[in-house]
Amino acid sequence: MRGEGVAVDLRMPADYHEVMMPARAIAPDSRSHPRVRLSLPVRMRWYTSLGMSIETLETIDASRDGLLVARAKPCPPGSRLWVTFPFDSAPNAGVQPETRARVLRVQPHDSGASVAIALRFDRPVAAARREGEERRRAPRVALALPILVRSAGAPWAQECMTDDISRSGVRFETPQVFAPGNDLHATIPWGELAECGEMSGRVVRVQALAGAGFASPAGPFGGSAGTLTSVAVRWDRAQRP
Repeated sequence: MRGEGVAVDLRMPADYHEVMMPARAIAPDSRSHPRVRLSLPVRMRWYTSLGMSIETLETIDASRDGLLVARAKPCPPGSRLWVTFPFDSAPNAGVQPETRARVLRVQPHDSGASVAIALRFDRPVAAARREGEERRRAPRVALALPILVRSAGAPWAQECMTDDISRSGVRFETPQVFAPGNDLHATIPWGELAECGEMSGRVVRVQALAGAGFASPAGPFGGSAGTLTSVAVRWDRAQRP
């Protein structure tokens, strides 16, 4: 393994969650923070039945709780996605933090020529730990990053998104079907973690995500909503970063 012996620093800036994650979610009709009219680029990433899709749009307004984004086509309320805001498209911008969000509502915009999509940021969801389950020795860092995952024996990997990462494992969201005990291989092409290359691990928990949907099957944000699951993986002891 290329990752053997590599020291990985998973520490984040002290104000990361204060800046990138909202203090609390808002109810549909009750905003905890005022919105400011602001037009800036935002990158949105979401699942479709054909894999991960990415689109860069412009915001209409923004707040600590979410964004209002202009788009040509509507999308199903409740859809899960990840946003980078503000998004820097410069080639040397590097990997930029992403925040998990969901579609709150869709409303007409610009005299009906497009729609305004209201997005609400999600707080990181703590992984459930059953009574008697082994305690984690390495703390997890709530971090949304792309992760390439393939089942043992499969030739191709699918891009998923992490929920949290530690030196002993990772938790990610996926439309793929996994079961506890499944072996898999994963690559996290971000910072020092990219130096670890492909790491092997085993699924220890699978949890259905209530209300977490993705667009399926008619292209970006089209058709009905599929379902996502949260998959917790423990790295093989000899191959942990």
